[in-house]
Amino acid sequence: MIQSYTVNGDARPWRAGTTVDAIVTDAGIDGRWVAVAVDGVVVPSSRWPDTAVPPGSAVDILQPCQGG
Repeated sequence: MIQSYTVNGDARPWRAGTTVDAIVTDAGIDGRWVAVAVDGVVVPSSRWPDTAVPPGSAVDILQPCQGG
């Protein structure tokens, strides 16, 4: 069985050592303008390089939007 995690609902294959920082970088997203939550818990950007993402996790990358 292949282990996976999701990013904004899309399944991705999990690899040992997967970190929040790697996920944001692989997605080609400028990390200065997003927030990331793993299983509903927001991870401060200073901890992205050290925060491992376990298999089965739900990762949400949240981008700000304008509104009124």
